[in-house]
Amino acid sequence: MNILGPMIICFSIIALIVFAIYYLIYKNKINKRLQSHESTAHISMVSGESAGKIMFAVVTIVFFISIVCMLAKISSNIDSYYNYLREEILYLRHDVSKLESQIDEQNSLFTMFECNFGKVDNVNHTVEAIFKCIPKTSGNDTSISVTIGNNSTTLEKNNEGIYTGKATLPMFDHIDDIIYASITTNDITTGASISNEIYTPLYTNCLPDLYGDMEEDNFEFKNNKFYINGNYYNQKDDDIKDIKLIFKINGKTEKEIAITEDLTNISEEFPAQIGNKVEIIAQGTDNYGYIHQILILGTTDNNSWSEASIDTISDSKGNILYNGENSTIRVETRTTIE
Repeated sequence: MNILGPMIICFSIIALIVFAIYYLIYKNKINKRLQSHESTAHISMVSGESAGKIMFAVVTIVFFISIVCMLAKISSNIDSYYNYLREEILYLRHDVSKLESQIDEQNSLFTMFECNFGKVDNVNHTVEAIFKCIPKTSGNDTSISVTIGNNSTTLEKNNEGIYTGKATLPMFDHIDDIIYASITTNDITTGASISNEIYTPLYTNCLPDLYGDMEEDNFEFKNNKFYINGNYYNQKDDDIKDIKLIFKINGKTEKEIAITEDLTNISEEFPAQIGNKVEIIAQGTDNYGYIHQILILGTTDNNSWSEASIDTISDSKGNILYNGENSTIRVETRTTIE
């Protein structure tokens, strides 16, 4: 219950009553003085002026106290309302998330759906996709097909009621990023998207990853030379071998350094000047024979230094199979969809 308002009013009334009593007593004293002195006009003027000042001061103080109390109450109410709204928003988000999960579960055609990637063919540059699912409802004539890009696969039912199947898919093509499944029972087909998460190109799901980073790097163009001093932090993936750093000036390879340690100090200089394109590229070969390249560092002047992870993957003969500069999105490996 809000009692601040009535308290302010009561306080104001009490203050005015006190002032009235004080004024009456004071006026009574002044009147007695008027009877005993001759300067009546002067004393009356002074007493009236003093009373006015006292009344103005009292009213001002009461008004100021009222305003301060009201502002404090308003601030407190705003804080309380803000906390209330924040809690309500959190509850609402939780309810919406829960509702979305319930809707997804109700609309889902499967109680379980998995997509795993297995055998890699480094000659045809394909990967085997393995599907496994359990539909919510099925009959003796139920058939299930799964589509990724232009590839469709019909799954087979085993004795446990689990449908499985395999598909051979291109690793480096930008195929459709959605797994679409359809269930046909009694000549009625129902389809749905199983996942709308981008996980293509598919090589991100099955090939080793090359990564590295330059730490505490210092560089500059000076006296028609490019100077670089820093530490290269290497990955610890046993499936990538023959790792080296390639230094390029305007696209021409100036030097290659083999990387054999987890942390390698790099202190080099090359003929170059501001405006020249400088690139430091890490290269390694995975256990399937694919050559991976990533741009570690690149610059054209002393002020801007761009770091990127542009993947280029080539076959053992150097033919480029995938160029990250022309790709859309690079994502983490994802092997199971539920």
